Amino acid sequence: MKNWLIIFLCACTGVMLAQTETIAYQSILSNDGGSIINNSSIELMVEIIAGSATGAVVYDELHNVTTGNNGEIDIEIGSGTPSLIPFTDIDWSVPNYVQLSVRQNSNNSFATFSTRELLSVPYALFALKVACDDPCPGNPGPDGVNGADGATGGTGATGPIGPIGPTGATGPPGQDGQSGADTLSPTNEIPTNPVNGQFYIDDGSNRADNSIGFRYFDGTNWIDL
Repeated sequence: MKNWLIIFLCACTGVMLAQTETIAYQSILSNDGGSIINNSSIELMVEIIAGSATGAVVYDELHNVTTGNNGEIDIEIGSGTPSLIPFTDIDWSVPNYVQLSVRQNSNNSFATFSTRELLSVPYALFALKVACDDPCPGNPGPDGVNGADGATGGTGATGPIGPIGPTGATGPPGQDGQSGADTLSPTNEIPTNPVNGQFYIDDGSNRADNSIGFRYFDGTNWIDL
């Protein structure tokens, strides 16, 4: 029987960043003379043994792989073809060992080259079989209803006075008013182009009572005062 040597690179650590349901396994395959078995098709049998290295095989799976240029093999334990129970049915709360066997020709029997204890497994697998001391927490419930609005807060303090704005543009000059002398002397002439609020003393020629008196322009008409 041909002897096999496996150089372990990442031997069944089960250390994963994601909560997967497989265990990464990588190694380099060589023969008993130390020659790398590269670019070769092999069958790899993976067996899980419960309790101890000599315990009962509770799970097995077969992988058909091709070694790389440097004899490397790279598989995911749990993704092969099982013949006993599903991978997720293994009891991960007890010690488990992984046994690896290989054959290069389907007419030959498998040669076991490694039996090692699995010191860690992905959390997703462990959680499937480990019972909680207290009842296990369930899935998160739906979000609760929104609470009532709180009371309106008090009015805040008045802020500081803002800076004074720039001075506006100077408006156009107003219309010249009538001279004081003209407005205080009785006349029979009604001022032309009067402005709102302008007044004069009429000699009675334009007043309704024909008497001397003041007249006032309200912007539209002359009013007798």
